[in-house]
Amino acid sequence: MPYVRPELANPIPKAEEDALLSEYVRYHTELATSDRSKLNQKLPNDTFSDVLNNVGELLLAESGKLAKEPGPCRTFLECNPVPAGMAPLLPDSVRAFCLLLNALKQWVNKEQIAMDGYLFGRNVCFRQTCVPLAGCLRNRCAIRFGSRHRIVTGQEEGGRIRSISGVVIRVAMLAS
Repeated sequence: MPYVRPELANPIPKAEEDALLSEYVRYHTELATSDRSKLNQKLPNDTFSDVLNNVGELLLAESGKLAKEPGPCRTFLECNPVPAGMAPLLPDSVRAFCLLLNALKQWVNKEQIAMDGYLFGRNVCFRQTCVPLAGCLRNRCAIRFGSRHRIVTGQEEGGRIRSISGVVIRVAMLAS
C-alpha cells in the first residue's frame, strides 16, 4: 500500500482554531508553572528500535539494488566517479546508501513540516493568531513553533515581535 500522509478530514473553523490555540497555550503555561518536567517528556531510546532496524535493513537492501540495477541512481554513480584512491573505500553500494539516506532525510523533513501543519494548516497567520496568545508568557516562557524553531517571547526585537513559523507549538521555560 502506498504511503498517504495523515490529514484532517475537515479543516478547523477559524473561531475553533483560535480557541484551541488559546487552550494549548494556557495548558502549557500552567504546566510550566506547576510542573516544568512535564514539558520535556522523552521516550526511551529503544522504543522504536525494531521499526528503525527494519528501516535500516530496507535502506541497505534497496541501496544495494540501486547501486547494481540500471536506472537513475546507477547512472548517477557512473557519471560521478570518486577519485581512484577512494574507490576501494567507497564502493557503489555505500555511495548509493548515502544517496538514499540523504533522500530519506529530505523526505522526513518534508513530512515533519507537513505534520507541523496537521491541525491548523500551513498558512496560519501567526502574527495575528499566536503572538497575542503568547502575551501571558512574557519574560518567563517561550513558544516554539514548528521545524524552524523560532521563538516568540512577547519582547520586541528591533521594534517588532520576533517572527515565527510552523504550527507545532511547544512551551518551554526560558533560562534565567
